[in-house]
Order: sequence, then structure tokens, then C-alpha cells
Amino acid sequence: MTRAEILNLLVLIESVYTNFVTKDEMVLFWFKIGPYLDCEKVLGKVRSHIRKSPYPPSVEDLIDFSGEMLMPSLSYAAGKRAFRGNMKDSLSAWMCEYSIR
Repeated sequence: MTRAEILNLLVLIESVYTNFVTKDEMVLFWFKIGPYLDCEKVLGKVRSHIRKSPYPPSVEDLIDFSGEMLMPSLSYAAGKRAFRGNMKDSLSAWMCEYSIR
């Protein structure tokens, strides 16, 4: 996924789920893992989730870390590390104080 596709995805989720607010940390996560994802598969999961649930999707609702949606260069373990990993180095100093540790 390109950055433009990622932003369009997040805007779509925010427009459907008005109580959902995308935080900087989440955008940085998507920018980090997005290039390894197939845009059509992620959008398909978003569309399916929108039809089924009144609640915003979690990252794990949209990304299957088993390898089906990941490009070959990103293993299951690497995907999970990126999801749970410490993104402190890519966050602004003021954001580190409020980020998940």
C-alpha cells in the first residue's frame, strides 16, 4: 500500500465511524507496515467489517499476520514485531510520553 492509499483507508474508517479518531502513532504504524500489504485485500476486509459491525475495526481485524496479506519479504514474526514493536525512534519527543510502552 502506498501512503496515499493508507490515508484514504484511514479517512474511510473515520468517515464511517464518527467516534473513531486516528492518532499519529497509528498513522506511523500504517506507514511502516503498509508497503508490505496488499491494498485490495485490506480494503476488502474494511468493506466487510463496515457491513458487519457498528464498531471501528482494530488493526488485527484488517491485517491477517498469517502471511496471506503480507508480501513475501515480511514474515509472520516480523509483522507481529512491527505491530507490537516499540516505535519510539519514529515518534516525536512529546509523543513518546503518551505512547504505548
